Amino acid sequence: MQKILALYGNGLSGTLRVEDMNGVVHVRLFARGKISEAISLYLVSDKGRIYRTELDANHYGRIQEVFNVKAAFAVKNGQEGPVFILSGGKMSQSETARMKSEIMQMQNKAFARQNEVKEVIREADSVKDEEFGSEAMRNILQKARELFAPLEESGSVSDKAFFNPFPDAFPRSVWKRIEYPGTKRHYLEGQAVKDGMRLIIYALPGEYSPVNPMMTRNGFKKFMRASDGSGYWLKIKMQKKSRGFF
Repeated sequence: MQKILALYGNGLSGTLRVEDMNGVVHVRLFARGKISEAISLYLVSDKGRIYRTELDANHYGRIQEVFNVKAAFAVKNGQEGPVFILSGGKMSQSETARMKSEIMQMQNKAFARQNEVKEVIREADSVKDEEFGSEAMRNILQKARELFAPLEESGSVSDKAFFNPFPDAFPRSVWKRIEYPGTKRHYLEGQAVKDGMRLIIYALPGEYSPVNPMMTRNGFKKFMRASDGSGYWLKIKMQKKSRGFF
């Protein structure tokens, strides 16, 4: 089922295409006007539950749970914190104000944690390769695990620190398991350094098949077995070059 929501903001407008397919809600934002690439999209269900997804450079995102979307809010992080840029849907003025207040609290937490993660990355980049496994590195990894502890957010995903599922392919990596409330669905998100490049890795559980158009169409082009034998489809994004482990 597909739904189109009209979104509006200060000097901006756009449409949000929402489609549920195979137990996943896919969203794509088409905006008229210049907006930042780094956008958090909050979707409100008809039961008042809030879901969040980070849009990629093509303004595409998804949530691994099917629900009826009632309203949507697009938020970007400015230099001084998060700001609403677009909103729309079938909500009263009082409902909209209440949701904006709740969403802003959630985004402020995410924004604060993002800055903490950047600080951990800066610390880790200062550690030389020969110091990998040292006390300094163990302290940094402990900070990373603490940052990946669950956020207390109403209706949002929970983030849990996770062991390295692919130690042979990505020995220098930190992972978290994203679980969706009320379901058994999850995916893994990792940050790794390999061949001097910093990688962001998304891993969706699944079975191997020689042809999987749904996965490849969404960028999950590589299948890999985790150390516990379970299968995952991987989407890998390359970041800027890194001098050391993050």
